[in-house]
Amino acid sequence: MSRRYTDARFRSLCLYFFRLGWLLFLLIVLVMPGQDLQAVKVGKLNFYITNDFLYQYNKLSLQENTLAPKENQFNESLSLFANLQRWSFGITLRSNNFFQQTPNVTLGNPGFDIYRKFVQYNSKHLQVTVGDFYAMLGRGLVLSVLKNEDVLRERTLLGGDIHYNRGRLDWRVLGGQIRDEIEDQQWTVAGGEISLEYAKNHRTAVHLSYINDGDTWLNLGKRLTYSVSLKGDKLLKNFSYYMELARLDYRDSSIDTGYGFYSNITYNKSHVTCLLEFKRYKDFMNEMNTPPTADREDEISSFNDTTGLRFYFQYAFFEPDILLFFNLGRYTEYDDTGNHIYAGMSIEDFLDRLNLSVTYGIRDILYPIKRLDGHLLYQFSGRWSGEITVKNKRYKDKSFIFNEQDHILQISYSPYISLFFTHQYSHNRIISLNHFYSCGIKIYFSSGTVLELAGGTIRGGQICSGGQCFVAPPFKGIKCSLFHIFK
Repeated sequence: MSRRYTDARFRSLCLYFFRLGWLLFLLIVLVMPGQDLQAVKVGKLNFYITNDFLYQYNKLSLQENTLAPKENQFNESLSLFANLQRWSFGITLRSNNFFQQTPNVTLGNPGFDIYRKFVQYNSKHLQVTVGDFYAMLGRGLVLSVLKNEDVLRERTLLGGDIHYNRGRLDWRVLGGQIRDEIEDQQWTVAGGEISLEYAKNHRTAVHLSYINDGDTWLNLGKRLTYSVSLKGDKLLKNFSYYMELARLDYRDSSIDTGYGFYSNITYNKSHVTCLLEFKRYKDFMNEMNTPPTADREDEISSFNDTTGLRFYFQYAFFEPDILLFFNLGRYTEYDDTGNHIYAGMSIEDFLDRLNLSVTYGIRDILYPIKRLDGHLLYQFSGRWSGEITVKNKRYKDKSFIFNEQDHILQISYSPYISLFFTHQYSHNRIISLNHFYSCGIKIYFSSGTVLELAGGTIRGGQICSGGQCFVAPPFKGIKCSLFHIFK
């Protein structure tokens, strides 16, 4: 019997039991929606289980490497977390026939795998993790492998992590492999940091990461990124600060050495908060780092050649809860220099009914990009509420005109149901459309289950978070998601 045949039989058997388990779960949820399913508890052993299922009928999807449409797509994950005294572990099983990062490509054969797994030991001073884990060294200049749901980033290190803290000394070593979200790239990573509190509330640290390509698009080879940082708070009672200087060296001498510097100082007293940030990055992308942007977190940021300085001012009223803010930034990206100015306000629980936030700004480096973001939530009664979200982004580059608008209306009856309607506009036609309409319903069951049904057309476009960006493709079809927590 061939190994390929044996593997195929094993995958088929796993998929059979996986789908059978999910059907039993669905029956439990729908037949007993009013009952809470308690986590398993045996003595001091506790289990925590979640199930996340997404089905979509995607009219824009094409079967991989063919022109034949394959519109039914699914992504299912079942996660188990448990702890026993100082030990904890977790495992996530996944079955899917598409990746959310490439939704218009349907896999020819559905996959089944153990997506995430870990074992962790915790004591007063020591934490040891074996398996999948997230990691950030310093402020992310050297290494940043974190989950970012906004841009569908969910890479983890598969390996080992040791973190020790005692008194003024804090050190960490880690290593393993990283695969990207569509599993066609792989890196080997090792690193660590050591931090020392040299004075009360003040620390200095050294951070280091080593990266080697396994199977990647850029094939940058072996590279070493290292940095030194200083941080502290309660300086003159009201000041805190952070600074980190880093260098990126490649084994391949034909690739230019990179460097990065980031610093900030914050003043906070009573109603007033002031932040001053500075960054300078030159050829500073090792593929596994996410340096601070020194700008809005939902803006694109370059790490190849950029310098930025920004001042952020915030004034808070405590009664009522009103926040006013203003930001002035000056940036140079390659040979272009300009300003990023934005301001806004937010109101929380005004008259126990109203939440409101508005931000307007202009980012003028290559050309002026104007952006408006607004959100209104009004509580009609103890259960009924309405929400309106408005987004508008526009610019003109010579003859090219960019104008995208979002309008979202949601009505909720807490804590049971929400109805939402979305209208999106694009000046430039996408999938032969300028206007996009979608609507849906979200139902919250008392058993810890959330069911969401939605359908229509979605424009897609660039989504940024923490300097990372993802270009979401357009969508046309129906989506159904079901999330449940066994508690």
